Amino acid sequence: MTASTTTSPAFVELDPRSLAAHPGNIRDDLGDLTELTASIKTVGVLEPVIITPVATDDEPKSAKTGTAYRILAGHRRVAAAIKAKATTVPCIVRVDLDSDVDSLTTMIVENVHRADLSATEEAAAYAQLAAFDLTPAQIAERTGCKTKRVRDALKLHRLPDTVRQPVADGAITLEQAAEIAKFADDEKAHARLMKAAESGYGLSYAIAEEKHRRDRNARKAKNKAALIKAGVKLIGKPKGYPYDGPVASVSTLCLADGATRYTVETHSDCPAHAAFLDTGTGEAIYVCTDPDGNGHVRMTASRYVSPEEAARQEAEEAAHAERTEALMVAGQVRSEFLHTLVATPKQPPALTATSLLILFGYSDDMARNHADLVADLLGIDPDTDSVATAYAEKIRTVNPARACQHLLAHAAAIAETNLARLAAGRTWGYRPALTATWLDLLESHGYQPSEIERALRDEAVRDRDAEHAELDEDASDEDVDEAPVEKDGEDIDTD
Repeated sequence: MTASTTTSPAFVELDPRSLAAHPGNIRDDLGDLTELTASIKTVGVLEPVIITPVATDDEPKSAKTGTAYRILAGHRRVAAAIKAKATTVPCIVRVDLDSDVDSLTTMIVENVHRADLSATEEAAAYAQLAAFDLTPAQIAERTGCKTKRVRDALKLHRLPDTVRQPVADGAITLEQAAEIAKFADDEKAHARLMKAAESGYGLSYAIAEEKHRRDRNARKAKNKAALIKAGVKLIGKPKGYPYDGPVASVSTLCLADGATRYTVETHSDCPAHAAFLDTGTGEAIYVCTDPDGNGHVRMTASRYVSPEEAARQEAEEAAHAERTEALMVAGQVRSEFLHTLVATPKQPPALTATSLLILFGYSDDMARNHADLVADLLGIDPDTDSVATAYAEKIRTVNPARACQHLLAHAAAIAETNLARLAAGRTWGYRPALTATWLDLLESHGYQPSEIERALRDEAVRDRDAEHAELDEDASDEDVDEAPVEKDGEDIDTD
């Protein structure tokens, strides 16, 4: 009985050179055969090679049996035996496995549980079986593997070559590779994902980001087409939007009544109606490119000012800066005049009287640096350890006839602090009446006010007179309220 005439497995010794490699061999690489060759030289092939007969004239035939055989299991052993110059190898002939499906199944079972079988080789083997219309469950049943493993391997095999190997190398998961494969038609996105895969860090984030970018671009394309179809003017994102530019969202505008809000539909007739696509979401943002020119009212805060208003503000700021500088210069000139005035041995009675009025009326306005200002006007060294001690000594030794100099110094400190407050732009607590009184006093004693000081005094006089008029009006109203009520020409006692 020969191997080719029975369906039962048969043992036979055959020349390894007469055995043909199976064309569906699931291994791409036989690997290093050095150790296996050395072993065969010493003890021969201990595990038989599984072969099956084939009816073909294209493959070598065994001289012993006259039959051509293909290797199902043992490709490495046969290759090593040839290198070891072995004359024969033990073989088991399986006539029952001569069909393509059975042959492939045998090779898978032989190799699938070996650690050195790569994932791509295993996937290719399952793919060969799937080509015979076997389902993953049927392949799993034939090979003894789990259905999920077969299904995942088939997914791997369907992946492009660019991601198949990274999965086989364990660099990325099968799921990640499947996601990357979805971007095969987007060269730039695919390149970015492969770069992330190579780095080994942040791939999941990169995939999520690309999916978000793809979805956003799809929305942008869809919304752009819808806007064009609807005849809406499409613009780029306006500069300074939404707080620093003239363009405003339709949803933040209302009619001139200040209450009725616009909708996209009610604003569509506006000549400045337009839309742009949000760069982050791809959604359409409906806007008015000239809300002020079309009489709309802004319902939300905006830092935008028109060119005319910007020019006005700029001129106002320049004028304010010029005024502040003029006040500072005037303050320096007044300081020099006051040093001379305070040092005058005999103070005019009017100067003393006005100083007393200032102290009485504005003592609550004394600043924290009041003592330093007084000390400076009286010639006390500002670097002294204790201004208070130095001032007390000044009082102790002063000629009673010159005590009025101290009075003037205190009044001057209060009045100059008031003016300094205005020059610094701190209008809270500023006393216009004090300014008018003080500048009039100085001018009456020889001071020549500058143009800014004259303007300041005129402003202060107007403010003071307006305040007095308001007080007089309030007092008049109180008198009317308290007047007796007349009836038929007679006074009526309201008690």
